[in-house]
Amino acid sequence: MKPVLPALAFVLSIGVVNAQTWVHSDVNGHWYAVDSSPSAWNVAQAWAVSMGGHLPTIRTGQENDWFDTHLLSPAGVGEAWIGHYQDTCDATYVEADGGWKWTSGEQNSYTNWNSIEPNNAGSTGSPLEEWAQYRRFSREWNDHINNAPNTYATVEVISDDCDGNGIPDIVDIINGATDCNTNQVPDSCEIASGAANDCNGNGVPDSCDIASGFSIDCNLNSIPDTCETDCNQNGVPDDCDIAVGTSKDCNGNMVPDSCEGLTGGVIAEYGVGCSGSGGFVPDLSMTGCPVPSGVITMTLADAKPQAAAVLILGLFDTPIPGPRTCTLYASPVVVVTALPLGGSLGVPGSGGVSVTVTIPANQIPVTVKIQAFVADDANAWGYAASNGLSLGI
Repeated sequence: MKPVLPALAFVLSIGVVNAQTWVHSDVNGHWYAVDSSPSAWNVAQAWAVSMGGHLPTIRTGQENDWFDTHLLSPAGVGEAWIGHYQDTCDATYVEADGGWKWTSGEQNSYTNWNSIEPNNAGSTGSPLEEWAQYRRFSREWNDHINNAPNTYATVEVISDDCDGNGIPDIVDIINGATDCNTNQVPDSCEIASGAANDCNGNGVPDSCDIASGFSIDCNLNSIPDTCETDCNQNGVPDDCDIAVGTSKDCNGNMVPDSCEGLTGGVIAEYGVGCSGSGGFVPDLSMTGCPVPSGVITMTLADAKPQAAAVLILGLFDTPIPGPRTCTLYASPVVVVTALPLGGSLGVPGSGGVSVTVTIPANQIPVTVKIQAFVADDANAWGYAASNGLSLGI
């Protein structure tokens, strides 16, 4: 016959595991318990599975002796079921000593049968003695029928006891201790040991909070957003605020400008320049914090290398068409500043320069329009022009 597995209805009927006296073996480190009343072998195995284990596997003589001395004798039990059964479908099956297996699936060769066992004695018409019974007083085994009288279920559970409450962790979990990541370690132990973080103190590991959708993790760093720095208290971590554009970070320090008082400044590019050498159009850009005491960096790129260039500042961005699509984007011109360009001679578009300045602390609010012109004889008019740049302080 095939091993008798627990019926689902039986397992579900167990519900919360009844309180048991658990005994920890110093021989193999496993946990054991005895049921409170006798039962048939198949019922005993179903009970053991519902407890998070199986009917015991006995692997050595030391385990066999321990089973009596530390488990059955203190419980006052004379006969108990162990996880040895006879599989009549196995190729090695023969009565009375063939096809014996363990419910744990272990390939274990140790046995401690009584000298005349197994013998299938008492069977009539069919081989009914297919289950191993442990007899306490002799510490020997007997093959018996499934519903042998006065034989108690026992269970072997391979588990730690992380909280030291004398109950295997897997049984604690069956009884309601949460194990959100199903690793057979109660969440409370993982948090207490530091193996799992619980930044919000809700008793659930952060990883499970995130996986269940209870907590959001916008930057995917495995920390719930509610535990991260949120200087403007909008419910979104500062780095995510900046990444999605809901907050600016003009100085790149990953702190929203609104939390540093760096608000009001504006940098915006507009218009299209006209090309010079190699068809390159000079590009004018700016980064930084356009506020009093802020630092800004202006960069001119894609220009003729080592060419003469000027930077013009105006008050308005009204485009004034020039020759060959070279439009003036800063007018009226109020300041003209020379720009020395670097770059590699003979490499079109390699010319450029960056200028970093600190805005005076007493700077009054102002908006200026900026554009660069580069001397370039590749353009019929002798120069190339950049896009426009609006700077508001």
